[in-house]
Amino acid sequence: MSTHRERLPLTEAQLGLWSAQRLDPANPVYLTAEYVELAGPLDERAFTAAVTRAVGEADGLSVRFTADGDDIHQETGAVAPAGPELLDLRTADDPHGTALAWMEEERSTPVDLEHGPLYRHALLRTGDQRWLWYHRCHHLLLDAYGYARLAERVAELYGHACAGTRPPAPSFGTLRDAVEEDLRYTGSEQHGLDARFWQDLMADRPHPPTPARTAPTRVPHRSLRSRLTLGAEDAERLAAFAQRSRATWPEAVTAAWALYLTRLTSAPEAVIGLPVSNRTGSVLARTPVTAVNVVPLRVAVDEREPVGDLLRRITRTLRRQRRHQRYRGEQLRRDLQLFGHGRRLVGPQPEHQAVHHGTRLR
Repeated sequence: MSTHRERLPLTEAQLGLWSAQRLDPANPVYLTAEYVELAGPLDERAFTAAVTRAVGEADGLSVRFTADGDDIHQETGAVAPAGPELLDLRTADDPHGTALAWMEEERSTPVDLEHGPLYRHALLRTGDQRWLWYHRCHHLLLDAYGYARLAERVAELYGHACAGTRPPAPSFGTLRDAVEEDLRYTGSEQHGLDARFWQDLMADRPHPPTPARTAPTRVPHRSLRSRLTLGAEDAERLAAFAQRSRATWPEAVTAAWALYLTRLTSAPEAVIGLPVSNRTGSVLARTPVTAVNVVPLRVAVDEREPVGDLLRRITRTLRRQRRHQRYRGEQLRRDLQLFGHGRRLVGPQPEHQAVHHGTRLR
């Protein structure tokens, strides 16, 4: 663990989340979580040590937030790294179901931004050779990309511990690196160019179509999610279709979502919320922090247009927008004065990811 204590400002991404949480302190929607299924023999002591060490190496997890009016800071090295709790659920009638219920209840419990705990790990044993590694973190600290980098380091450390070898030094960037990168961007000419790009694109303030009959008056405490896992054959067909249009499979899914949304709502245009990692060519590519952004994608749909043509048009739009995607969506909403009941920047957003099964810890 780094014991170096340093007071730093928040990044733009963090400020947006801080403000949203302070408006609704009891809302747990900004708590993110994941679990990893572990099958086979596991050295619990070595795994616990690997998690604790990885958490200590990521100094963005060791912070404590303080607020004095509008002056908000984070101090690194203020919180000692906490390892996972060990919960043996093998005697439960349904160990796996009990573990899922425990995780859902834990993730649904609000936390205090200034007193925490802002992250929590647990190792839930559901069988003689089955565990669930649970990791919950406030979005202020990590996004999905940050989760993945931390998990990779845990696997690396655990593998070396089991082999009795010395692990390489951590390659994480520091929180200071992330803050300085953010300040460079917000003070740059590119930031102004990006602001004008999005302000021009959304100048008419389109009303995003949504399947909901009424717009929510506040951010709900729970999200409704529909999940679909494609089989290998369907995934191959999707990839082949995308390739014929010189697109990627996530771009093909985005095109399908635009078609579905406009058909469902009878709207001529979809305004989709597009999550972007904001890490390409940046020190953030190796830093476990929160940086993800959500930008609008406007898609006018004509039912007479071939789907392949729609996909190619969306692909061109995405590539044109990519150079401007660092500009924060929450700042754009302020620019456009989209405040009050029903004033939204984007509609429903699809989330898609390729899942690799069978990662070995050693």
